[in-house]
Amino acid sequence: MGQYFSWVNVDKHERLDSCFWNFSPSLHGRCLAPCEENQAMLSLLATHWQGDVVVFCGDYADFSKGGNHPGCKYIQEKVLASGWAIPDFIYEARDATGRLRSARDSPRNRRNSPEDETLDYHDGPFDVDIKEWRYAVNPTRREYIDYQRTPVVFASTHFIQRYDPLPLLLASAIWALDDPNEEIEGRWLGDVVYPTNESPDGTFSLIAADYVDWTIDWPVLRGVTDDEVREMMVDARVDLEAGGNEDFLPILLGKR
Repeated sequence: MGQYFSWVNVDKHERLDSCFWNFSPSLHGRCLAPCEENQAMLSLLATHWQGDVVVFCGDYADFSKGGNHPGCKYIQEKVLASGWAIPDFIYEARDATGRLRSARDSPRNRRNSPEDETLDYHDGPFDVDIKEWRYAVNPTRREYIDYQRTPVVFASTHFIQRYDPLPLLLASAIWALDDPNEEIEGRWLGDVVYPTNESPDGTFSLIAADYVDWTIDWPVLRGVTDDEVREMMVDARVDLEAGGNEDFLPILLGKR
């Protein structure tokens, strides 16, 4: 049995129900965009969780081994104050999934599927809309990621999938790594992050634009927006109206 990861707000002691979206609970299981669970977390950071420290927390995490890392020290203080070990700190946290408006009528909510005992019950207040965010910004490090600049890992005529580095940046690792093009696990651990659709100013640095983890073992397309991907498809004589799920990424890579 591997380590399971959840989005946890350590300040409000709340979490998102990872089972609600049915993604893999592993470290890399939510590292492909669009990922509604990650966008839900960012939408909470724009509203109910604004200004709070949120961690992509594994149930094997041990923040006491973080040495002088300020993020680890801060999170460890919160864990100790709760009186729980890490697994209980995660799973006893208040479930914030019921804040999402989309959870009100979802069949993944036991409120609407009472016969399914595998589901959790989410009873509101259903006051947060999940929005699609282009940027996630770390004002402490003056860094940001751009969801239109992360590597493209799949490209069909109707669906472009990209790598999402945010779960790794906020993962419960115990080191702060210096090269975001090589390793990024825990780089933003303990920092306050916010989403926006406005491009950060020139005092911020774009990071992780080239990064993919070891689970992506095929060539990817870097440095292009979705519109540029579609332009490349047109140049490659791909019929954008054809539909289907064929991955044209190998053809596009051959055109670079």
